[in-house]
Amino acid sequence: MCSWNGTDYNNFAVADGTYYVWMELTDKNGTGNYSSFAFIKDETSNSQTPDDVPSFASILIDWEPTGVSVLEVSDNNISINPNQSDGVYKITGDNIEEVEIRSISGRLIHKGNSQNIDISNQQAGIYLVIVRTENTKVVKKVYKY
Repeated sequence: MCSWNGTDYNNFAVADGTYYVWMELTDKNGTGNYSSFAFIKDETSNSQTPDDVPSFASILIDWEPTGVSVLEVSDNNISINPNQSDGVYKITGDNIEEVEIRSISGRLIHKGNSQNIDISNQQAGIYLVIVRTENTKVVKKVYKY
């Protein structure tokens, strides 16, 4: 059994898409057969049963998206206004290099360097705004009604 939380090595949520689980069979401290199994990461649960291959049979791959737990990091230099809106926000602060908007499930909504954000075409809810400056990464929540 193995598990993955849907993040990269920096603990950032990765984009939806096709990913691979690589498995290697070792026997008596030697290397053996290895194989990869594709699965789809997206916002819906799915279960896949790849075809049997040498040394690997009855493989079951389940993807179960879960809510994202976020520790909101505050930085008095970065502000987002208004916080509750119909989806139009202005981000202010020094040395902003990149702005990313993600759904609470981690799906990438927007990525760029504009400090004027418009997600009015998205559903109402809580969104995560990740602001990268030259020295820090700040995560804030915004509410879209």
